[in-house]
Order: sequence, then structure tokens, then C-alpha cells
Amino acid sequence: MLSIVFSDHVRRESFLEDAARFIMGQRWGALSSREVPQLQIAGWTRLAEDEHLVVSFVSLGADDGVRFAFPVAWNKDGRVEEGELENLITQVETPFGSYNVYDATGIDRARALLARALFEGASGEGLNLEPTLFDPTAHRVREDLQAITSTERLVGEQSNTSLIIHTESGNEYILKLFRRLHEGTNPDAELQEALQAEGNTQIPDFFGYVSGTDALGGTDVALLNRFLPHVQDAWREALIAAAQGIDFAGQASDLGTSLAQIHTDLAKALPTEPASTNVRALTLESMKRRFVHHAEALPVLESFTEAANEVFTRALRVEWPPFQRIHGDLHLGQVLNSPSEGWVFLDFEGEPFRPMSERVKPDSPCRDVAGILRSIDYAAAYVELNEGIDAREWAHAARESFIEAYLAQSAARGGGQSTEDLRFLFRVFELDKAAYEAVYESQNRPEWLPIPLSALEELTANATQQG
Repeated sequence: MLSIVFSDHVRRESFLEDAARFIMGQRWGALSSREVPQLQIAGWTRLAEDEHLVVSFVSLGADDGVRFAFPVAWNKDGRVEEGELENLITQVETPFGSYNVYDATGIDRARALLARALFEGASGEGLNLEPTLFDPTAHRVREDLQAITSTERLVGEQSNTSLIIHTESGNEYILKLFRRLHEGTNPDAELQEALQAEGNTQIPDFFGYVSGTDALGGTDVALLNRFLPHVQDAWREALIAAAQGIDFAGQASDLGTSLAQIHTDLAKALPTEPASTNVRALTLESMKRRFVHHAEALPVLESFTEAANEVFTRALRVEWPPFQRIHGDLHLGQVLNSPSEGWVFLDFEGEPFRPMSERVKPDSPCRDVAGILRSIDYAAAYVELNEGIDAREWAHAARESFIEAYLAQSAARGGGQSTEDLRFLFRVFELDKAAYEAVYESQNRPEWLPIPLSALEELTANATQQG
């Protein structure tokens, strides 16, 4: 039946047209063009089946170069359970009957088939899926995936789809499916593997990944971590603390120590490069260009441009830490508070909509620090906007504790830069991020625009002073 659909021109084109419309309706499917994309099948394979469903995996290429992972459930008996219609992609007529076709991640009875089959591997029409599970847990993981009791799909994600997997042994896993496929190793798999090899405990246990090869090249498709139940992310904890006036300095200090440890271990495991004058100049020139671009999109930023350029120019004259692999998209929502393990960092793939070639390059660790600092400011501003609570002093105390702990841990592990230079660089990278935030808020949440504009006023006024 699947071969008929994908080999017959009329059926294939109908499937692709409906798949394109479905993808455009998903958060992970947003494209630069608002027009429905032209899709091609880069490869597909049959994965698994039970008495009701056949699950397949399709890799799709869009006409603007974007690639998608598309796990599909083909309904064999016509049943449609409550809640499944929103995951309906199309209906296909074949000589064997009519089939409802669904996004397999949204169908409860398909998710277990999908998870198990991905880590068994499969090879089909132009697509080969190859799993890698790490010793010494590989045998246990394989047994657990053969005994799945229930699954859930996380909601609200933008660029990925994550499935929570419960098993008979009581072990729980989270399977992340990369919806947008990129040539080569995904940084989320690469960096987690490197950190785990260094014995870092600030990530959830990482069990393995699935790579795929299709007509458009090789790519990572999915990865598997331990699921941490009943934990809260740092963003929610910060919001509660800011709203209730609860001191967050201790937690922020632990967060700074943990991030410094992440950076130290990544620098040991993966290549670094000196922040030479040329590297600094290129980085700062890109910041200047971005600021001009943001000001063109949001003219209110023009009033900050001259001061911002002065800040960026001065940053060339201070000492920078070496460039290295970093998280790349760090904010409080990317960190969980585990009662047993402390702060646990997630989602190391970097900014999802940046080209992969940029995401895998060494970058300044100051970018990650700035991401947390901006996120703390956002928590304070959020409670002020929504609850009328002035949390500026709360934010100042949390920021200082975070910075001091990060600097202390970095110095203890051999960081040679002066604290004054590093503090200045944190503000430089905050300035770069705040300009992006202003454009984003103006286009998506205009009522939040005062948050980054306030930050820009402070950063351009004070960043020319060290500390």
C-alpha cells in the first residue's frame, strides 16, 4: 500500500500537497515564505505495524532547501479516536481501500511503535535509519523500548517534537524528534555526548541517537534522554520567586556555577580557538551589522545605534576568553531544577533557525551568560507587566549572584581573563541580544517591547564603564 502511494505520481503528489499544508500549520513548520511549499520525498521507509496501523518515516525536502522529518501513521481499519482529527494529514485512496494518514507523534497507538522502531533501525526506499545506543545502558534501553506501557507528546515546542515514554520497568525516557533536518551531526547530540564523556552531571542521562541517510544527505533524526518527572524549569521558578519576593540569589549562584562547569567540560572535550584580534573584530562587526538591520526593522532602535557602536568598538580592546562550543540558545526555560542533580541543562542544538554551519562553530561563552542574564531581566519585567510588582532589586541581586558564581568557578578552573573584562563582555553580548528581542517583541508581543528597550537604555548608558 505504501509503495503504491509513493510510486504512483497522482497519489504521491496529492499526499505531498496535503503534507505541505499540514506542515505549514505546525509550529515547527514555519517557513520564511507564507506560501505552501513544494515538497519532494527525499526518502521513506516502513517502520512498524500492529493490527490497526502501519507506521512509516518520510524525509521531505522543501523548495527553499528546508528538510523535514515526517513520521506517518496509516490507519488500516478506519478507526478515528477522539482527539486524533487534529493530527489528520490526508486520506489516500488505494486499490486496497481508503486510508486515513496521520502525524504519528499525535496518535497514542502509533507513538510506541515509532519509538521502538527508531531504535531498532530501518532501511527502505532511499532512507536508512541507524540507531546508536551507548554502553553500558544499551541493553537495558532496548529491553525497555520493547515494553512501553504509555506515551505522551509534549505540547508547545517550536522546532522539535518530544515524546515521553513510560516502560514496564518504571524507567522513563524522552525521545526528541528533530523536525528540521540538517546535514551532519546535530549539536544537541554532539554536545551531550561530549559532556557525558567528561562525566558532566548537568545534563539528563543521554542514551543515544538515531541518524538517517536519504537522497539529500546524512542527518541526525532523533535522540533519547532520561525523562525527569516532577521538575520545574528555572523560568517558572524565577517567576514565582520574583512575584512573591523570594530571594533567588542562592539558586542563581548555583546556576552560574553549573554553567561554568558546562563551559569548562565542553572546552576540554571539543576544539577551542583563541579570541584573536581578527576573531574579535569579525564578531563585533557582525554585531554592528545586526544592530543596523534591527534598527531598519524597528526605527526606535536608531537612537541607540551610535552608543551601541561605541560599546562594540571598545570591546575590541578588552581581553576575551577563548572561543569554544557553547549552548547557543540559553535561557531560563532551558534549565530544569532536579532535586537530586541540581540544575540540568537541555536543548543544546543552538538557535534552531540559524544555519547549522553557524551553530557548530566555536563561539564566545559570554553569549550563554548573556542569555541567562537577559532571561532574569525578563522574569522581573514579566511580573511587573502582569502583576504590577517592582522586581528590579530582585533581578539585580539574582544577576549579581549568577555572575559572581560563574566568574569564581571559571577562575578556579583556569580562566585567565580579568573579571572587569568579562563583566564588560557580558554586557556587550546582552546588548546584541536585547536588540534582537526588541524586534521580536515589536512583531509578536508589542506590549512586551518596553522590556528590551529598557535594557537597551541601561546597556548603552553604562556598558562603557567596566563592571
